[in-house]
Amino acid sequence: MKKRSLSLIVFMYLLSACSANPYAILSDCDDQYYWHTNWNCPLLTESEDGYYYYSMPNNILYYLDGNSIDAFAVCSQPNCLHNGEDCQAFFPYYNLETGVMYAGEYLYVFARSMENTTPSLYRVSKDGTSRETLLTLEGGASYTDPLLHRGTFYILKNSYDEAQHGLSVLLAYPLDALSKGGQVLYSAKTEETLSGITQVMAYGDAIYLTDYSTTSASPVITIHRTDIKTGALSSLPLPEGMSVSRFMPQGGSIFYTLRDAQNLYDTVTEVQLYRCDPDFGGSCRLSNISAMDLSCDDTYLYGLCDEALTVYDQTGALYRTFPMSEIFGETPRYANLYCSCREQLFFWAMLSCEEHPTLYRFDRTEIETGSIHPKPVLADE
Repeated sequence: MKKRSLSLIVFMYLLSACSANPYAILSDCDDQYYWHTNWNCPLLTESEDGYYYYSMPNNILYYLDGNSIDAFAVCSQPNCLHNGEDCQAFFPYYNLETGVMYAGEYLYVFARSMENTTPSLYRVSKDGTSRETLLTLEGGASYTDPLLHRGTFYILKNSYDEAQHGLSVLLAYPLDALSKGGQVLYSAKTEETLSGITQVMAYGDAIYLTDYSTTSASPVITIHRTDIKTGALSSLPLPEGMSVSRFMPQGGSIFYTLRDAQNLYDTVTEVQLYRCDPDFGGSCRLSNISAMDLSCDDTYLYGLCDEALTVYDQTGALYRTFPMSEIFGETPRYANLYCSCREQLFFWAMLSCEEHPTLYRFDRTEIETGSIHPKPVLADE
């Protein structure tokens, strides 16, 4: 009964936020863009009473209680070992082509079959009692950046020929018309080191992504916006010689970082932080920040690089710095930060003693106390 009351409170809070802010997430149908950082497939998604997490090492879809963060496999079969496709929670991991989404009381999982032949979109009930295949895509290509937004499934398809010339295509599949095939929403040619479309997110009535500018004389990455109602395409204007590194929507704004376009493929830790309106108007520079990746919630902006997590207020002013060696006792081989609509934040990190990345969680109050102590979500991951 207590869990049901918590669920109702969170659900009503999200609905009231939506009515006040046209860019707030509609909890039953919007893309949860805050899970899309520098990882191409979202492994976490949020519901009214908790989270759902796909564990890459275990190949299992888990439910995480929103209060205790206790983990349960999304499977209703008694005595199930959760090690094969007879289990409703088992989805084999394949490269980057696995993602989990939540909408309308169902979970949607994008994954390949055991044979790794063709990727499919599955719909799974929250209690793990049912699982059905909604869509199977053609083989011979890679698929990343799955997202579900206002009744449409979006997926990025990447294909290459023997000379490594290829095409990145963002496809849209309305859930109520899957048999009609995917509509091409955006496409970009890829040539050797040019990576094509990345960082696909949905926010309000638009799809945002990064790709090379069509107007710049030199390779410059910018943000492109496609209106999902009208199909109109617009691009973020950039200062001369600058290129977009990361971006993240939040609270009716787009926060983004810029770097020197001349050093497009070099590792940099200091970038310029900007904000603009969702239609790219009102752009203004906020500050310089230390960040290879960017996350944000309704209170803070988080810059993450190899050496430290830096926390800023939403004007770009530095609030706190947390060396990664103090957070984990060492500098992780890999780390990514995810925010949520609740007080929990998550690190997806790989330490020197680990063979796979592990999901860690901590509370936002730890940011304010000045000491972060992340705890593993799963004991056996």
